[in-house]
Amino acid sequence: MPPSQAPFLFDAPFRNRYFTGRDKELRALLSLLRNGHHAVIAAPPGWGKSWLAAAAMRLLGQDDPAIRCLTADLFAAQEPADFLAHFAGRVLEAASPEPAQRLELALRHLPHASPYLDPEPAAELRFDRGKLQQHPDEILNLPELLATESGERFLIYVPDFQRFAQLERGSHFERRVRAVWQNHRQASYLFTGSGGPAFVQEFERPSRAFYRFAEVMPLQPLSPESCAAYVSARFKAGGKKISPKIAEKLSSICEGHPRLLQELGFHLWQLTGSKAAGKKELRTALELYFALHGRAFIRMAEGLSITQLNLLKAVAMGEQHLSSLPVMQAYRLGSPASTTKNRRLLMAADFLTGEQADLRFTDPLFGFWLRMRYFGAGIRELV
Repeated sequence: MPPSQAPFLFDAPFRNRYFTGRDKELRALLSLLRNGHHAVIAAPPGWGKSWLAAAAMRLLGQDDPAIRCLTADLFAAQEPADFLAHFAGRVLEAASPEPAQRLELALRHLPHASPYLDPEPAAELRFDRGKLQQHPDEILNLPELLATESGERFLIYVPDFQRFAQLERGSHFERRVRAVWQNHRQASYLFTGSGGPAFVQEFERPSRAFYRFAEVMPLQPLSPESCAAYVSARFKAGGKKISPKIAEKLSSICEGHPRLLQELGFHLWQLTGSKAAGKKELRTALELYFALHGRAFIRMAEGLSITQLNLLKAVAMGEQHLSSLPVMQAYRLGSPASTTKNRRLLMAADFLTGEQADLRFTDPLFGFWLRMRYFGAGIRELV
């Protein structure tokens, strides 16, 4: 079976047939966006933020042709001018497929940005970067101007929004963006981001530029029932069998982690022959997963301080009272103050999630890898 037809998909753009377990969140998100509100999806990497956003944009675009959906990516932006140029280009592309018409719109609405068409490689619209930073409001207000002029609406998706604060030291640019976007009535904004509580606080603390700008939707792990049902259905779609017990065990190992469910399900499906997938195939799939990710896990562990790594070891072994004297001494966590600081840093770096009394790994198999590497655990403890 070609990779494009495999029954599981990971590390790839959204495809509707692989989307599962987020019906409730999707309905809530669609309700917000259809009614002109802004939303932010907050969750660790691999928990399905971008797929949920893509599903919402797909449905909104299908249901209402007057909604122009676009993505303004922050990944390549190093400073505000980068983002402004990219943002303007994406908005104009959504407004018109024709380069000449995009240029005409830019000349009319962005006179200070000195727009022009670069013939190489494919009539790309460019701007004077210096003037972009001198007149950012023109760029930032462009979706509202175009929507008002055409009678349409814009839905603008900004992934990895936690990068926004890195565009400029201080919060001047963030506050400028907020000051313009908060007045938009014909444009809705959808953000996704990770970074634990620190990211959510960007929208919940009064001192932050985007305080109460958008409705925050923290994603939770997928339910065990939806995961097991999805695995069974995808095996059937791929022409192979899996017993309900093994599908449940796979779901339990993944702990509702969407990307992990897709990858481990893919490895298990590939390893399954004419007979139904069993414990042997699931153990082999786990061995393959750890072989593929072992070097990345080593780099992750080596990038931590000794006390941060020790704290992760403690969580991996099921400890929750991290500030108690016996746990701090047993795992050499340092002082209570350093333990609290490390916990906060590890959550901001998306190693851990949950509440203080119920910490868990954002990637449960990284947590088990720590048990294997430092405490002699074996795969048979999982299966």
